[in-house]
Amino acid sequence: MNLYSKLQQRKDNPLRIGVIGAGKFGAMYIAQVPRTPGVHLVGIADLSPANAKENLSRTGWPPDATGRRPWMRR
Repeated sequence: MNLYSKLQQRKDNPLRIGVIGAGKFGAMYIAQVPRTPGVHLVGIADLSPANAKENLSRTGWPPDATGRRPWMRR
C-alpha cells in the first residue's frame, strides 16, 4: 500500500498540516495540498503575510481561503 492510498482512507480524519514559510518551496507544497486527499492545510507562518497570500493566490487557492488571525502583524 502506498502513501496516496493511505491518505485516501483519511478523508474523514485528514492530516492537519501547517507550513512554515510560503516562499518558493513552501508554495510548491501548498500547490499540491488541494490535490492530495486526506490532507488539510490549517495554517501558514511567514514573515510576510502579504507574500504568503500572493503565493496562495498564484498556486490556485481561492481568495476566501485566507483569513487574518489576531496574532498576525499588519
